[in-house]
Amino acid sequence: MSRALRVMAGPIGGVLTGGLGAGLLGWAWRTCDIGINGAANSFSLALVFLALTAVATLWWWFAPARFGVAGPAIAVLGSLLLVWGVLAWLHAPDGYPAPFCPPGNVPPWWPELLPL
Repeated sequence: MSRALRVMAGPIGGVLTGGLGAGLLGWAWRTCDIGINGAANSFSLALVFLALTAVATLWWWFAPARFGVAGPAIAVLGSLLLVWGVLAWLHAPDGYPAPFCPPGNVPPWWPELLPL
């Protein structure tokens, strides 16, 4: 991957990763009725978006440079693992009663093969 393409891929991959992570987390919170409402949760989701975007942008700059031809695939895999890690960490705050989700506060739309 050329240097110019890598420079462009960093912010694009970072913003896409941040958007995916914040979107899925908001969807999980909305499904499980966590928080007051979508507007009240938006500040927390904005912080999650910014943090994920920053980390993923650095990852998307690093992975293609370090891993050569396999770099883009490794960058995508790393982004998915980053989103999964954030969801596993923040999908249901400790001790928060989520009346609309089954035990474990896992949203019903989440695939059973991936633990949260």
